[in-house]
Amino acid sequence: MTLKLKKGLTVMNSLLAVTIDTNIFDSARFDFGVNGVLYKLKEYVDEKKIKIFLSPIVKGEVEKHIRAKTISFWEALEKVSKDFKESSSNDHELIVKLESLLEESEKNRIVESEINKFRKFVCDIHAEIVGYNNLDVEEVFNAYFEENPPFEVRENKKAEFPDAFIVQQILQYAKKNSEETDNSNIGIVTSDRGFREACEKSSVLNLIWFESLGELVYYIEKGIYPGNYAEAEKKIKSNKDKIIETIKTEVMKSDREFDISVGDILVEYEDEDYWFYCDEFEVNSVTGVKINDNDIIISEIKKDDSGKINRVYFTVGCRADIFARGFYFATEESIARKEDLDIDQDLEVDTENCVEFKCDFEMNFNSGCIQFKGINGGIQLNHSTEKLFSKRYKSK
Repeated sequence: MTLKLKKGLTVMNSLLAVTIDTNIFDSARFDFGVNGVLYKLKEYVDEKKIKIFLSPIVKGEVEKHIRAKTISFWEALEKVSKDFKESSSNDHELIVKLESLLEESEKNRIVESEINKFRKFVCDIHAEIVGYNNLDVEEVFNAYFEENPPFEVRENKKAEFPDAFIVQQILQYAKKNSEETDNSNIGIVTSDRGFREACEKSSVLNLIWFESLGELVYYIEKGIYPGNYAEAEKKIKSNKDKIIETIKTEVMKSDREFDISVGDILVEYEDEDYWFYCDEFEVNSVTGVKINDNDIIISEIKKDDSGKINRVYFTVGCRADIFARGFYFATEESIARKEDLDIDQDLEVDTENCVEFKCDFEMNFNSGCIQFKGINGGIQLNHSTEKLFSKRYKSK
């Protein structure tokens, strides 16, 4: 089977060499875990559907960004610690623990640990790190002086030198790959238009562009050129506000057809802990719903007889703040331990939960009508971030 891409260019169903730009790692929030979209790359490599090559410049930039992000989090935590010290005693248990955590050696360890997650990921996907040999330095400087992509007219053109050399490395790899394999096509995942224009100015015509990992996933899963995906994805993004309102409405419904799991809570009474289980709960409000463009995955595109898109099935990853009220009863074990605890009536607890979940949708492409299809795996309310406002239980 052959897939038509553009005039004079076809793609055979064989191993595709793919490279990932720095901005894609940034968009994925450096999530290299099994639930992150980046993990799909490892699955495809293991299944021998693609092979990955990376520029050492991209590798260095990603490590630099991870370091900067981790240090930024660290500095925010230091500020919290400083503010807390100003309003509490120095021997407060939380201050003691924060000072222990915020030691310089611990900071360096955490930074190195986060960078090592990326390095391990690079090893797990068996990424080939291309070299600096045979790069056309003259062409790079000609582009700089002539203000050609990626050196478009902008204040800090020198900042684009890394991209210019990455372009050279990709083109060199494409030439080498074409000579060594039957598949002369190269997949490039980037959201940088200037970077793309710089590559397309070359004589290499076998570049397949993906603006997101979602496009790459769809291409591999469905074998369809990303142009169709891009059209559908653009329509989804233009309806993002409608999708967010639909999510709010569906989560608020009392007759919802998906699970919301609420765990037990711990109540401290006279320096002892007692467990309460949730008998029932109600969702009071859903706010702060956010959808990351990189977390939109299209699972299927249907077309009419004329070849135009008419239905799109997709999943969005989102975050939301869910305010819920739970009605709890003490567990039998807690009752046995504290017979004089007043637990004849239920405990009402208001919780604020910042949760992540995935929603399935169907969209009528022509009308833009969005139909909610469900939530993958339901929603687990996260009590580690809850704010408790509960009744005080007193001894009988």
